[in-house]
Amino acid sequence: MNVRVPGELKAATQQALGDRELRGFVLACCTALVADPPGFLAGLEEHWPPPNRIGRPPKAAPTVDEPGDLR
Repeated sequence: MNVRVPGELKAATQQALGDRELRGFVLACCTALVADPPGFLAGLEEHWPPPNRIGRPPKAAPTVDEPGDLR
């Protein structure tokens, strides 16, 4: 698994973990998720990032200034 964490967030996470390893933290989170999915995910709800779009962005819809202006 490869995850790109913004540098500032990674540094703050490592500081918050103190002597613990980031890899160990990820493994602990996976273990906690498997043990209690609803409870673990509920604690993350406010921190969950928005979903990434997959594929090309949608085309912009044409704009019409006036009802009769359909050039």
